[in-house]
Amino acid sequence: MRLSEAIRLGAMAIKPCRGRWVGYKNNDYSGEVVAGCLYGTALYAIGQRDFYNASEEVAKRWPFLFNKGRVGDITGPWEDVLHFLYEHSGWTREAIADLVEQLEQQIEAEQSALVEQEVASHV
Repeated sequence: MRLSEAIRLGAMAIKPCRGRWVGYKNNDYSGEVVAGCLYGTALYAIGQRDFYNASEEVAKRWPFLFNKGRVGDITGPWEDVLHFLYEHSGWTREAIADLVEQLEQQIEAEQSALVEQEVASHV
């Protein structure tokens, strides 16, 4: 599942939270997940319920997050840029999903162009 889709799907299922991966109904770090940060929301949407290795799961599923990115004055790996937008700049999960969708489309277009170049070089 694309990250943009996972963020949107998770945002429909659980409330937003900041400062931690997820929030639990009983606030005891177990049981029913009722809230999620940006990446906690996405992982929740794909069925992740154990958040102990959440960072590794994000890296495995969406490796483009480690490419360098920039939004305004915020630069760094996309993972950090998006985290900052959510945690410190007040962006909603839905607004970030829109941005991520644009990134995903750009990456897909670049990959498609590379494939076309490779095919053309062998004709």
